[in-house]
Amino acid sequence: MHVTKKHRVAAMWGAILVSTLISIEIEAVLFGMAYFVLEGVVTYIAYVAATAITLSFSIWFYRRAYRVELELSAGQEKNIDSS
Repeated sequence: MHVTKKHRVAAMWGAILVSTLISIEIEAVLFGMAYFVLEGVVTYIAYVAATAITLSFSIWFYRRAYRVELELSAGQEKNIDSS
């Protein structure tokens, strides 16, 4: 599989988009749970924990999504060239 700069840029933007959208949904659920269930200082601790969890998930998922997007982008180019 030949990977060009075009494939890498497309994979990067695709991975950023997907990981950001999923992370936003996770963040909304975690912050909602912390806001409605907890009270006082524990709420702020839960906010920090939710942010840390979401950030670590976002980085982990971005790396996986980048690889998948790169393979898909290069694979589509290969299929077009062979037609």
